[in-house]
Amino acid sequence: MNKFWPSVLEGFARNLVAIISLCVAISAVVLSVERSNRSEYQHNIRDASFRVLAELSQLQLLVDNAHYGRVEVNPIAGWARVNYMRDLASVIPEPVPSSLEQLFESWQVQVEYLGIRQSEEERSSSLKANEKISSSIAEARNAIREVLLSLE
Repeated sequence: MNKFWPSVLEGFARNLVAIISLCVAISAVVLSVERSNRSEYQHNIRDASFRVLAELSQLQLLVDNAHYGRVEVNPIAGWARVNYMRDLASVIPEPVPSSLEQLFESWQVQVEYLGIRQSEEERSSSLKANEKISSSIAEARNAIREVLLSLE
C-alpha cells in the first residue's frame, strides 16, 4: 500500500500537462455549448419579436382602414394575425405574452364596432374601438422593445 500512492503521484506528475490540457478542453466545450444555447435562445426571441412587430403593423393598418378608410373590416384577417401573435408569444419572455393577451381581448371585444357606420353614434363607436385596439397595439410594441433591449 505504501508503494501505491507514490506511484500514483509520480504518474500524475508525469501527465500533469495532459491532465491540465484535458480540463481546459472540457471547459472550453462546456462554455461553447452554453454560449451557443444562449445565442440560439436569444435568436429565437429576436426572430419571434420581429415577426410580431410586422404583424402588429399589419393589424394597425387593418384597424385604421376599417375606421378611417371607411371600408368593411375583415375580422378573419384580424383574428389570424392576433392568434398568430399569441402563438409566437410563447417564445418571447414577459411582458410580451401578457400584452398580446390584452390585445387579443381588446380585439375580441372591439372588432364588431369597427368599420363602415352610418350614424354618428356608430362612427363614435368605431373610433373608440379603433383607439382601444390601437392602444393595445402600442402597448405590445413597447413590451417587445423592452424585451429586445434587454437581450445581449
